[in-house]
This record gives sequence, C-alpha cells and structure tokens, in this order.
Amino acid sequence: MAKLEHNHKGHRQRLKKQMIESDLTSFASHNILETLLFYSIPQVDTNDIAHDLLNHFGSISGVLNATHDQLCSISGIKDNTALLIKIISEITKRYWIEQENVAKQEVFDNISKIAGFLINKYIGYNQEQAFIMYLDDNLRMITCDRLAKGQVNNVNINKRELASKIIKYNATNIIISHNHPFSDTQPSSSDFASTMDLKKFLQAIDVNLMDHIIVSGRKFSSMKQLGLI
Repeated sequence: MAKLEHNHKGHRQRLKKQMIESDLTSFASHNILETLLFYSIPQVDTNDIAHDLLNHFGSISGVLNATHDQLCSISGIKDNTALLIKIISEITKRYWIEQENVAKQEVFDNISKIAGFLINKYIGYNQEQAFIMYLDDNLRMITCDRLAKGQVNNVNINKRELASKIIKYNATNIIISHNHPFSDTQPSSSDFASTMDLKKFLQAIDVNLMDHIIVSGRKFSSMKQLGLI
C-alpha cells in the first residue's frame, strides 16, 4: 500500500502525480477519497475530511450510500461536495448495471467466468451477502439477484423466495454465492450443510445447482472444484 505524506506543501500535486503513474489499487481508501475531495474543496487538507467520512460511514461504500444530508453533517462537507459524491455513487451503480447487461451475453460454462463476475459483484460489501445467478439451458445468465444478507457466517436463504424467482425467471440452472468479508474462502461446515440441503431442494423441482462460490476480496473457493457438490 502506498505510503503518502499529506502535511507538506505541494502534497496535492505529488499525490495526483503518483496516482497518474501508479496502479490505483495500491492506494488506501482514505487517499482515494482525499483526492476526489480535491476537486470540490480547494486549499483545505482533505485528508482529515476523508478520514472523518470513513470513520463515520465505515467504508467507501458507506460513504457512497450516504444521503446528501448525512454527508453534509460531516465537518468540511458542503452541498457541492455532497453532490459530487452522490454523482460518483450514481455513476458506479449505472456502471454495474451496464456490466451485468454485458454479462448476460456470456456463456458461464467455466469457473473463471463465474468467479470473475462474482468477485466484482461483491466489491464494497462488508457484510455477508448471498447472490444467486439464474441461468438458462445454455448457461446464459438471466439475472443475478441478491437474495439474503446477514451477519458473517449466518446467511439464510429463503427457499420459498428462491423457488418463486426460479419460476419467474424460468431458470434451469443456478449458482449460489456468498462472501466472507473478513476471513478466508474455505467453506465452513454450515456452508456445506446448507448447500447439501439446498441441492436436495432444487433437485426436487428439477433445477441444477451448478456451484456454490465463496468470495473474499479477490479470492474465491468453488465447492464444485473442491468436490463438495
């Protein structure tokens, strides 16, 4: 992670130059947010404001999901800055909608395509979530829905809701997934038990459970690859 000093003259120029010349993934969240704030807050140390935003809202995604009034409650954030953040939030949402539309043209016939799509899907989530990919006979994705959320290691999938969506989308194959935000991707005993229970349920309604993917950051585990499905 890039180590950056922010208390010297010319800091803004140095930081922008480093970001232009480097991979942005090497920078801490507060540096990314600090730099964004350069464009609406002139001649102020935005590093402190960036830290305040992250401390208050918990993460970049928390900042982007905050309301205009919530953002303006942070010292140093005025209407223009709150609007800039909300515009970035909306651009991000529309980007992922468009990416999902592109993904619907893919044939998800290998683990690389499936894992690549799901890893991106979980970006920004710091609570455990379950996403379901619904696919047709040709393994093209019909849609991907968030089905459940909860505490880490405690995602509950509502079978009635799942069955309703399978019928709605006329899906014949599904891939279930969830994330381990703060741990590795190794399936737990409860992950295995719930997957076997769900597989039995899906077989009864003639739907194929292709895989259960567990994501943590840029890493993943496939229960099918592990021989657990």
